[in-house]
Amino acid sequence: MNKQLKMMVWTASVMLVLSMAFAACNNKKSKSEADDEDEVETELADEDEDDNTIEVTTARDLILALQDDVHIKVTVNRMLRLTDAIDDLIDEGKLKRYTVNGESQTRPGIYWDPEYDGNSLFIVGLKNIVLEGTHEDGGYLLAIPRYADVLHFENCKNIVIKNFTIGHEETGDCVGDVLVVNDCKKVVVEDCHLFGCGVNGIYSSGSSKVTVKNTDIYGCSARGIEMYGSDNVKFDHCDIFDNGSGMYVDPYCTDIAFNHCKFKDIRGQMFLCYAPVDIRNSKIVHHKDDIQDNINFVNCDVVMDYSEAEDYPEFSGDEVE
Repeated sequence: MNKQLKMMVWTASVMLVLSMAFAACNNKKSKSEADDEDEVETELADEDEDDNTIEVTTARDLILALQDDVHIKVTVNRMLRLTDAIDDLIDEGKLKRYTVNGESQTRPGIYWDPEYDGNSLFIVGLKNIVLEGTHEDGGYLLAIPRYADVLHFENCKNIVIKNFTIGHEETGDCVGDVLVVNDCKKVVVEDCHLFGCGVNGIYSSGSSKVTVKNTDIYGCSARGIEMYGSDNVKFDHCDIFDNGSGMYVDPYCTDIAFNHCKFKDIRGQMFLCYAPVDIRNSKIVHHKDDIQDNINFVNCDVVMDYSEAEDYPEFSGDEVE
């Protein structure tokens, strides 16, 4: 009887050791498989990153390339007329109407809407887009209708616009802005020239973490900058000049700051700010009695000398496409 009991104990011990060894082997195998899967995912991510870089030379290709997770490179410096491309894509049924039965579309995509003198482009709900002019002279994006925004982003996230001259092809009365960011997060505008006849060079509403650097804003009929309910908006090394007025900031904006910027040749009021605005290391040239109480100047050169300016940009790129 004792012999049988000893045999049973020995058998159980052997089974336990084998089970533990088998489990350890499985765990090691699972970890190895997981590591292999991680490597595959990394390789695929690298491939996807390469695949999502698109080089374009026409306005049509640029519009069609707009999607999530894409780096669009405009490799030519000739002026790309967005309006002509929009019209063609509408005729081909490749763009949907932005406003339907009085309701704006919220589904991610590229849309159009009619304005008084032409059609406007709407970029809605997209994320992780880099739009870059890679030619040594940058890129040129133009809209013909003065009542249309040149670039209008709605509810987008992680948008970079780099090395472009952007504006309206014709001057005169208008209601369209140059760059619009509504309800967007993390927008960067870098090394750009934004010009009129847009009402505003940059119009921001309900947006946060907007950064504008090394950018000129000029020739706009109303203001260089207009902001509503926006948070954490930074301008760095920007020139704002030759606009109808300087900037408007509504009471619901927070954390608005300018650093190493220049304000000059503004025909109307320079600052109309109902929320605190921090301006540092900057130069302001304008007429007297136009500084608002909500402006905090730190290490700035303020010269009260008003000068007129009526110049609009002249292009020297290749032929229009």
